[in-house]
Amino acid sequence: MALKSSSGDIGFKSGSGKRKLQSGIFKSRIPKAELSVIARQVHDLAWTGQHAAAIDSATQALGDSKIKPADQMSLRDLRAESYSAIGNLDLAMKDAKAMMKIAKSVGAKHASPLQAMNLNRLALVQMRMGDLNGALKSATAA
Repeated sequence: MALKSSSGDIGFKSGSGKRKLQSGIFKSRIPKAELSVIARQVHDLAWTGQHAAAIDSATQALGDSKIKPADQMSLRDLRAESYSAIGNLDLAMKDAKAMMKIAKSVGAKHASPLQAMNLNRLALVQMRMGDLNGALKSATAA
């Protein structure tokens, strides 16, 4: 499985139990087992300071309409973190608000963990935007 970013082709290839970086292209239909690999890849890109590539990879993965709400939340959370890191707080807030809609759209059985995830991200973005009272409310509600 590989993703294509604006900075080049990136991805992981499975083989003999190991994951290796390889060149490749993004597949529009993401197999269920591959999504955690994509989320991990987005995380690793962000962790190494490659925020543009992380944002591109998350955006491409979110383009698949068959992604489950929890996976959408993870990808949006990672993308919001990268947006925050590069100082694009408006887009980070947009992802946090989209996470709120996703958390509210799932059934009560799954809502609590997703709402907590959303409120944590919202609090971080609010704090970085200087809205400390809003951040305190979001963090307390989480």
